[in-house]
Amino acid sequence: MDSIMLFLDPAFFFPGAAPPAEEGSYFRLRLLAELIQAGRRLVIPARPEWAAFLRDRTGLPPECWLAGSDRLSGNWGALLAFYRARHRRFSLLLTFETVGALPMGLWAIRQFRMVGRALLIARRPPTRAVVRAMGRFPCTVAAANRRIAQAFTGGLYGEVDVFGGLAGAHRFDGLRPSPSPDAPVAFCVMGDLSQGWRGVSVVLRALDRLPEDVADRVRVHLVGFRSPPRIPNPRVQTYPPVPCEERGNFLRQMDVMIAPSAEEENMLETFDETVVQGMLAGLPVIAFDAGTVGEKAQDGAGLTFQTDEELASAMAAFATDPDRRRRMGERARANALARYCWNTSEFIRRYLGP
Repeated sequence: MDSIMLFLDPAFFFPGAAPPAEEGSYFRLRLLAELIQAGRRLVIPARPEWAAFLRDRTGLPPECWLAGSDRLSGNWGALLAFYRARHRRFSLLLTFETVGALPMGLWAIRQFRMVGRALLIARRPPTRAVVRAMGRFPCTVAAANRRIAQAFTGGLYGEVDVFGGLAGAHRFDGLRPSPSPDAPVAFCVMGDLSQGWRGVSVVLRALDRLPEDVADRVRVHLVGFRSPPRIPNPRVQTYPPVPCEERGNFLRQMDVMIAPSAEEENMLETFDETVVQGMLAGLPVIAFDAGTVGEKAQDGAGLTFQTDEELASAMAAFATDPDRRRRMGERARANALARYCWNTSEFIRRYLGP
């Protein structure tokens, strides 16, 4: 058996090689690059277009690619790639909760006995199919939080651990511009705002409750609509998603991060990545007081709310007190750096060994 890991990202079997637009893709590409920099030996199955794109970004030599078909994508492309490599053996399959997109690929890896064990990084709740499929391997799980970890039971699962964090914290370094004393205070809500549970309506109702003189000092920036709607309020601006590598520059133009979702049971993004991004950019947080979202505003990093009135009160407090914004923003950044950032060196030590 080769002492080489098989790095399986399902995205590499689908067309569209391009810089990542969403945080999950950014995380996987950054982890790949950092594993290569750490000298880890790995093989990456991918369509030819992805192999060329990733080779340019990582410098990985040609022998580290397991070529997929340029005509077949998804399941069929994975099945063909693993059939061609059926006589190879790897010490570890490293993959992600998105691996449910390749059930036939997983079947081929298991059928050809290509790996001795698996390591699954789960940053979002897995489907039942993923839990069943990965449970057929001796599998360790690194889950973003306890709720995700609880999904992995039965089968051949071994250690199911909580380990996570935001990758690429350096994107949010840098000095924030010095605002003019007369400039409006920029409140930001970021995420997939096309999902109704994200709480946009809560923020708009709170804005309407502000006294007129305070509201004149407020601008609300809603970032992440697939098709940005027109909202008939001159104090509100809507945006499409901001690409991952541009978010630092965008967030440094903001003053306060709002995390308004009150429906944690429906949440798909259980690590609250966009909130952590705002914290790293030095923004204080206003968060709904529940679960993982409310935790981010604790220990001096921001304020919490449960009602529209409490959200309006928190917005007014930040809109009228720049010292509080600065003080809590500094604490938010310190908390994020200490608690919520991904550490590849620690990941290697903990799960991959020397």
